[in-house]
Amino acid sequence: MAKLTVSLALQSWSLEATAEDIKFLIEAILKWAREDSTYIDYRISTAEASYAKSDIRWLELSTSRGILKSPYELVVDYRNFSDKNAWGSFLISGNFNFPLELAPHREEVKNRMEKEGKLGKGNNPAPRISRMELSPDGTPIYTMEQAFYYDQVGTNLSIDYQLSKPIFVNGIKCENVRQWDITQASGVNTLPPLDISRLANTIGIAVGITAETEKGKSVILKRKRANTVAVYPGMMGVPFSFALAIEHSEKARTGKLEELINFDYGHELGQELLGLEQADFHPITLLAFCRDLIRGGKPQFFFEMKAKLSFEEIQRRVQSGGGEFKGKIEKLQMNSYSEDSNLGYSPELVAFAILKSSNS
Repeated sequence: MAKLTVSLALQSWSLEATAEDIKFLIEAILKWAREDSTYIDYRISTAEASYAKSDIRWLELSTSRGILKSPYELVVDYRNFSDKNAWGSFLISGNFNFPLELAPHREEVKNRMEKEGKLGKGNNPAPRISRMELSPDGTPIYTMEQAFYYDQVGTNLSIDYQLSKPIFVNGIKCENVRQWDITQASGVNTLPPLDISRLANTIGIAVGITAETEKGKSVILKRKRANTVAVYPGMMGVPFSFALAIEHSEKARTGKLEELINFDYGHELGQELLGLEQADFHPITLLAFCRDLIRGGKPQFFFEMKAKLSFEEIQRRVQSGGGEFKGKIEKLQMNSYSEDSNLGYSPELVAFAILKSSNS
């Protein structure tokens, strides 16, 4: 079959695919979207319908076969920044007041997830983004609050789980957390702004990894997630992602965003890529700040790590399975999807591929 070239290069990056490859990719994405989930509805159509009246800048890719969409709002496109080290600043002031009406729901899903073995990392303190604005020089300023991981469990990570007892807001019946957050913000099919949303909205970090094969071909790395994780169970995802944790403090703190993220970065790298270390990669590059619409607008930073090692060497070094992942590191390339015919692709992996394959 003749090959089609997707002419959507970012710098030197490009993807080459047959028509059948792209058809399979779209089918794979639709497959994970159809998967029934107790806690989260992963269908893009649900996010589109829920926030249909919002002016959302979707993170998407135009191809010769149509639009490939990821369920993320692109808020800050760091690829446009002339200074790639200008991540912005943060201010943590005050504590998140978890909504009292959702407290029984949080306790119910926490207990259930604990029985399912999905909360192994415990209730770590986590920064919650309550506001984002641009400084005069165009760099973001993130205002944050002190929250905890179980706050996320009781909101963003169980957003479509049916409440044991419906909550009424101004006479409107809300049967899950997504409906409740939209309604309490006085919206109808609109995404609540960060400063109005009452979800935990703690920070997620997704780090896509790129490498070259021994033959010099650029590839994106992927890895299958374990079935016991709370988010994207059993799906192919980026091999390095985590919920940002911070040291608990009652005092206001401010600083550069990289200082906050690097606090947790090295620790997580050692856990999820056992066999590798920071010296095996070039410095991480921040690509985008997004809101995850599947999880109610949860803040998500996307990074890229370029490996100094070949793909084959990484595959040899990284241990198979364990922790949040199952199986070995693999490469995502457009002409090899047939081997994954029964697997889904996480929104994080799709979003990272789009960020690497599209112009801003």
